[in-house]
Amino acid sequence: VMELFPVISLIFSLQKRPAFNYLHLKLKQATLNLGLLLVGICCYATLICNSWPVFIDPVTGNRLYGARLMEWTVSCPLSIYLTGRLTFGRPLSVVIKPMACMSLSIQLALAATLLRPSCLWLRWAFGVLPLCCFLGALHYMLDFLVKTKTREPGDGEADDASSSDGSGAVDASVAQHKPREWVKKTILGSKLGGWTLCAIVFHLTFLG
Repeated sequence: VMELFPVISLIFSLQKRPAFNYLHLKLKQATLNLGLLLVGICCYATLICNSWPVFIDPVTGNRLYGARLMEWTVSCPLSIYLTGRLTFGRPLSVVIKPMACMSLSIQLALAATLLRPSCLWLRWAFGVLPLCCFLGALHYMLDFLVKTKTREPGDGEADDASSSDGSGAVDASVAQHKPREWVKKTILGSKLGGWTLCAIVFHLTFLG
């Protein structure tokens, strides 16, 4: 449901101010959030219809839904891209690192839950590796706060924000539409806190 908020906000903003600044950036944000929403809808639709295999943990006997892992594999990296690239303005070469770490963490966690009891030591090895990858992703995401790139006109994201005199200066009315620091920190903090809680619950539940 949270993915709907940026889309609804964009619709109301377009109705109120059809030519407001940073329209291209806001459209990209809304499109990505809509994509995340569609991925979640497809995931839970397959769960309701029982059209996707369900794995049984050989040690704890818990159910592991493959569709949910697929959703995490797609939505978590996209959410990192949305936060790092569009909210904090970090370059793709920096954002790709936590995206890769998060994807690898999810796949290793899936492998850890499917290993047979005879490979218990290997199971726990795969249980530690996802946590290491997850902590690596958190480290790279926290780095967004330290090295935030300030968007400037002409960087490909906010060409429409430059002043009409061609000097490259940003008008005051444009600057006020940039994300404020407390907003960016709140977005990043909510993601890190929620994912950390999910990771702890996942490992306690499925690794025993």
